[in-house]
Amino acid sequence: DVDKALRLALEAEDYRLAIRLQFLMILKELSLRDYIRWKKDKTNGDYLQEMRKHEGFSRFGDLVYLFEYVWYGETEIQKSDYEAISPQFSGFVNQLQQTTDGK
Repeated sequence: DVDKALRLALEAEDYRLAIRLQFLMILKELSLRDYIRWKKDKTNGDYLQEMRKHEGFSRFGDLVYLFEYVWYGETEIQKSDYEAISPQFSGFVNQLQQTTDGK
């Protein structure tokens, strides 16, 4: 359960993990709407390729960059950093959830 894991990460003040979990929520929503086909061995570059033809491509690209900067760059982020960037992730998920046509 990603929602529960996110809550636990925030309680533990593990903001890097919280960003990772929010990114996973995005991948889940994209997969549910057939924007991408999730596979364990795919890279974010693979997902970007799949998203090229969709309206949310540019915004998704920005979120991929933020996620990779935080997670793979092993960037230490504070609560204020998380509070500044988290709405971008949750906003994208909310936008996807409001999409009814799937494309």
